[in-house]
Formats: sequence, structure tokens, C-alpha cells
Amino acid sequence: MNSQNFTKDSKTQQTSQNELSKAGKPELARDQNYSESPASDKEYTLGVNITELLAKFQQYQEKVLNVSRLERELNLFVEPLTFSITCEDKLLELSYETRGQLLTSQSSKDPRILLLTGQAGSGKSVFCQHLQREILSNWHQIPESDHENWFPIYVELSSLKNPKSEALSETLSRELSLTEEEISLLRITDPTTLKLPRLLFIFDGYDEIENIHAFHSLNSKEELVKHNFFELNKIHDESWKNAKFIITCREENLQNVQRKDLLFGPVSGDSGSFLQRSIEPFSDKQIRSYLKKYCSFEQFSIHPALVDCLSSDPSQKSNSKGQVQSIEQLIDRYALREIARVPSLLRVICQILPKITSEDPEQVGAEDSTQAKTLSTRFLLDFFVSETIKANLKKTVKTTDSSAKQKESNGDLEEVKENQIIDPHIEAINRQTQNFALRSSGYSGNEIKTQGEVNDDPSLPLKLHPLAKWDGNRSRVKFQYPWIREF
Repeated sequence: MNSQNFTKDSKTQQTSQNELSKAGKPELARDQNYSESPASDKEYTLGVNITELLAKFQQYQEKVLNVSRLERELNLFVEPLTFSITCEDKLLELSYETRGQLLTSQSSKDPRILLLTGQAGSGKSVFCQHLQREILSNWHQIPESDHENWFPIYVELSSLKNPKSEALSETLSRELSLTEEEISLLRITDPTTLKLPRLLFIFDGYDEIENIHAFHSLNSKEELVKHNFFELNKIHDESWKNAKFIITCREENLQNVQRKDLLFGPVSGDSGSFLQRSIEPFSDKQIRSYLKKYCSFEQFSIHPALVDCLSSDPSQKSNSKGQVQSIEQLIDRYALREIARVPSLLRVICQILPKITSEDPEQVGAEDSTQAKTLSTRFLLDFFVSETIKANLKKTVKTTDSSAKQKESNGDLEEVKENQIIDPHIEAINRQTQNFALRSSGYSGNEIKTQGEVNDDPSLPLKLHPLAKWDGNRSRVKFQYPWIREF
């Protein structure tokens, strides 16, 4: 690399050009504390202040680790399982497999990209954010060894303006506030030379930006290469050669693509440069582990009459183990075991079971299990969405109406009165939600009108939280989970 080191205003540290030539490439002292180095002792490479660049990495690390938005989901995180590449009938923890197969490799012929697939709601996004936090919590500016210096940057592809061709530069610019010069340095420089971190880009939701089913031929090499992620983003041997990538995509959208490596991996690279792993549905053990965490971090109450009817150990009915047993019995009683193998749906089950069973505990607790109602996925999602809208509408009503009603009621609105105010709005909001879902799926305005006239409501994300959020980049409502949008 043709580069120079410039040291400004330094009276105590001078490095001759001859010494740099002997060293081969410019290096920063291993024991230097970048974040605390004085302003008069700045190290420059290709016009980039290395000290300031490293400070931006540290700021991003602190930002990610201090975000509380994901705390609730990560508290309930259960490690996903995937089949091992060396032993196809053996399930391994996905974190272990990712680190072992992607992040500990040293050769240029080793994997550069991991394609992570799984059905909708299988936990791809949560896993990626969990992995990012795990790595960042142990990241240091001065690494002990090369493979420990990975720096993961997570981004939802659909949140970028040009995700198909400018994903890397746009991510670094937006997430770390890097300048064009800093991005250019990272693109062409061997990070170990300057003791910079090795970048791990985690791009979530490829199927949100690319309609794979619209390709002319899913088995045509030319068609797949035309949409190849590496080619479009100019990732090759001279550019981003030391970065690695994790890309997530829903399994069902890739079922008919035989050569997934031609769509995601280096076109001219070795076949070993591309990895694929799929998240397996929850096992009974994983379901039980999730329920234990849910009982520890969330409030889960079962009607006392129903608790007495369930056949859990009487001595443990009031403790966490007894609660888990009771929930599992309810899951089986409602024939929800297979649905519960999808993590996001298991969470929905945990949220709505107390409400469903509280309506008629005697019937649910009847000895004849055949009388128990079988709940479909459609019913669960319908109930969950309606309850979410209702709960957040109540918050909105209380917030906007509190000043006017507080003197009259001297407290919260009564349940009956709340429902009288809220119920008429539920159907209208459901229609409007469908309108936004159709738009975000690419339907035209004319097609949407046939579903019923609905006016845009800028407060919709507030009413739907945590189902939707406002996407400022595209000026639209974005659903938190694709399966909610599809519902």
C-alpha cells in the first residue's frame, strides 16, 4: 500500500521515512490508547486521522451496547440450532457454528459470507443482533489476536436508500458517521496493518429489498449473477477483501434457487467462500427454555380455577417450574405445539393465552381434553393484533383525554367507558393497517382502493406499536415483522 504517516505538532515522537520503509507499512504503536491520545499527536494515513476513525468505532460500540430497545427480546433469547456442515444429522448452536466456520478462518480461501435462512419468525433478526452484542461486548481497540478483532455492524437492508449497490458505504456513513475518505481507507486497506478492526457486515432481510420470484429464471447463471450481491456492491479481491458478511433471507423465498452462491457469494471465488445455514424450528427443550425465561422476565398469570384443573405438581404450582408446566399443558391442550416451534409465534402464544383462558376457565379446565378449542395461526395473530391495537389506543385515549376527564373521574377511565370509545376505531384502524401493508408489499393505489377507502393517519405507528414503526428514509410505515405485514 502506498501511504504515508504524518505526525503533526509532536515534539517527542518523530518517525523517519527510513524507519517506515523498513517496517514495510505504517503501524500505530500496539499499546497506544487511541481514545486518549493528545490532539497534538495525530496519526494520518491517506489523509485519514486514525485516532478519530477509531473513536467512531468506539462510539458505535457504546451506542449499540447501551440501546435498551432490544432488551426485552434479548432477555427472552434462546440460542437457535442449525445442522453442522461436518455432521448433517447433528444440531449445533448457531453462534458456535458461525464463529467456528466464518469468524475464526484465516485463509483467503475460507468463507467470506454466511447466508442465514429460516422461516418467517424463526428468529433471524434477533440472533443477528444478539451476535452483534456478544462480539461488541468483548471488542477492544487493541486486540490480542486477529480473529478477536471482528467489528459487527448490523443494519436492516430495507432501511437503506440504495441497498442493492451501495449497502456497505451507506451503512458506514449512516451508522458510524464515516467520511468518504475514511470509507475509502477501509475499502482498500488491510486492517491488521493499522490495527483497525475487521468489519463484519450483518445485512438483515434480503427478501425485503429483492423480489426473487420476479427473476426471469431462478436457475439461470446469468440471471443470478446479474443480481449478485458481491458484484453489485463491488466487493472483490482489491475492495473489501478483509470484510465478511452475514445476510439473512427467508427460507421460502429461496426454495427454487438452486445456486444460492451465485446470488450472494463471490462469483470468481472458491466454492468454499460461501456458507449457508438454516435456523431449525424450536425443539421441545427450546420451547421449555423460552417459557422459563418468559416466566422470569414477563408477567404470566393463569386463572386460579384453571391452575387447579391442570395436572402440574401441586407443590410447584406457584413457582416458576410449575408455571412452565401449566403453560406447556395449555399449549398442548389447544394443539399449539407445532405453532410454538416458531419463536415469534411462541411469544404471541404467551401473550394471549392468559386472556383467552381467563374468559372461560371452567371450560378450558374440563377433564375431556377433546373439548379444548384448537387455535389456528390465523386466530392467534388476529387476536394478538387486535389486542395490541386496543392496548395502544387506550394509552392514546388516556393521554389525550386525561386533562379533560381527570376532574370528572378522578382516575383512569373505566373499562366499559374505554371500550365504548375504542371499539368503533378498531375496524377503521384494521382497514388502514391493511392499506399500509398492501402499499409496503408493492400494490398500486388502484388495487388498494378496491379494499376500501382509507385516509392516511400519521399517528398509525403509535397506535400499532410495537407492530409498526415510521421509516423516515422512505416516508412510510414499516411493520416490525414481515409476518405481521403479511397477516
